Amino acid sequence: MDVLSSLLREMRLERAGYRRLELRAPWRISFHQRGMRGVHIVVQGRCEMALDGAPTRVLESGDLVIAPRADAHVLYSVGGQRAPLTPVSELAGRTAGHIQAGGRGEETVIVCGAFLFHEADHPALAGLPRAVHVPGAAGRAPGWLAAYVEALMSEVVDGGSGSEVVMARLTEALVARALRFHAEQADEPGWLRGLRDPHVAKSLAALHDDLKRPWTLASLARTADLSRAAFAARFA
Repeated sequence: MDVLSSLLREMRLERAGYRRLELRAPWRISFHQRGMRGVHIVVQGRCEMALDGAPTRVLESGDLVIAPRADAHVLYSVGGQRAPLTPVSELAGRTAGHIQAGGRGEETVIVCGAFLFHEADHPALAGLPRAVHVPGAAGRAPGWLAAYVEALMSEVVDGGSGSEVVMARLTEALVARALRFHAEQADEPGWLRGLRDPHVAKSLAALHDDLKRPWTLASLARTADLSRAAFAARFA
């Protein structure tokens, strides 16, 4: 089994919930619930995302962003940095499914979700990026993402017996695909980027499969079929 699949199985995504937010500018919503990891899919319009210590991101229609480390963040209408701040918990408490909020300006529709890992303290989580951004194209979500959005919204609207399990499994697949995209595309340092290099990926798999072994630079280099110098440069 590959490292990403193995780690996701260990962390075990066990619960997820979603709301469809129909927001008219100006608006500003904070997301900060202990252990809850955010998922945001922009269905219509655009907005901005602020994550402490990171550059502001502009999210367009068709974009997906995930906060896999449960970092607090804020979404707001473009230019709405000074709009009244509303905690998402306050909005979610008003109603289930569809939520309407904001002023009378430009409309933005976002499918917002949150999920929990059973192994919330798994060390691999600390090595994930603070935000995973999968951009859309020409205002549309990638084909694979559109199918998940449709299925998730069906559960939000229809609900029913077993809905929580369905949303958790859909989210598990969504997160796995997004992390794979990040591993293949992003230049941010971390173990996800290491999976892109077949030699480093081989050494990471060996480490993960035998954590108690007294690994050395030399033994890892042999596992990766590289010299010590070449392996050290790639691994760094």
